[in-house]
Amino acid sequence: AYKAACDVFDVEKKTQFFTHSLGHGVGLEIHEFPGIGGKTEGVFLENEIVTCEPGLYFPEQFGIRIENMGRVGKNTFEVFTKFEDGFRVL
Repeated sequence: AYKAACDVFDVEKKTQFFTHSLGHGVGLEIHEFPGIGGKTEGVFLENEIVTCEPGLYFPEQFGIRIENMGRVGKNTFEVFTKFEDGFRVL
């Protein structure tokens, strides 16, 4: 998952601004295991609730993150949040 996010940002030549983890598990607490980052190892378990929140942080300017939450399926990810994907220049 983390590499896929890096690949998307690489196409836009923005990978150097992707300095935050990709997401984390959600349970009784909002930030739980598993953490999802560049050094994360292992597999997701079916029915885990996790966030996928890719973000870009431009030093001394601004940062932006799109946060999605969903459930890990056997070979799927069911997204709970509804947000139109894609970059937009405002």
